[in-house]
Amino acid sequence: MKELNYRPWGGARDVGSRAQKLWTISLLVRELDNPFYTAIALGAMAHASSKGCLVIIASSEGDHTFEEKITESFLGKHIKGAIVAPVLEGKAEIEHLFRLRRLNFPFVLLEDVKGIQANVVSIDNIKAMKEAVKYLIDNGHSRIVHFSGPKHASHTFERIDGFHRAYSESHLIFRNEHGRPDRRSP
Repeated sequence: MKELNYRPWGGARDVGSRAQKLWTISLLVRELDNPFYTAIALGAMAHASSKGCLVIIASSEGDHTFEEKITESFLGKHIKGAIVAPVLEGKAEIEHLFRLRRLNFPFVLLEDVKGIQANVVSIDNIKAMKEAVKYLIDNGHSRIVHFSGPKHASHTFERIDGFHRAYSESHLIFRNEHGRPDRRSP
């Protein structure tokens, strides 16, 4: 069983029942009240519904231990796969994600996690921020403020990198100590 990554399917007891016919996926988000995750949940539910599937939404509320417990609940249930926005705070362990990989449980991450080969749905944060700041600069704005995300998130650093790259390619000089750019001399 271990060699083949076998995991019992809880639905086997329900063969022939109506619940058996529905595919269910889980969406695990970090904050239930975050509008970003609300939009993702609504989109996932609409798409799943159009395919005859159900989506169960769970939130870790940024609690790494609770996230581990939620991922454990995926196994042996009616859940066929998951979309996961992992907690990557501080020194959070990601062993539970490695376990899902080892068990061949299908999941997609909403943020790239270093060390785990998994499907990821994300954006190129560096490119997106660079293009956004370049657009503002090209339209005459010179006092551009960027509010960073959480310090533990990799996308925060990627967005800051994109912000700085846009400045380095412009006529503006970014001055971090003043929190604003200055014009370069021609």
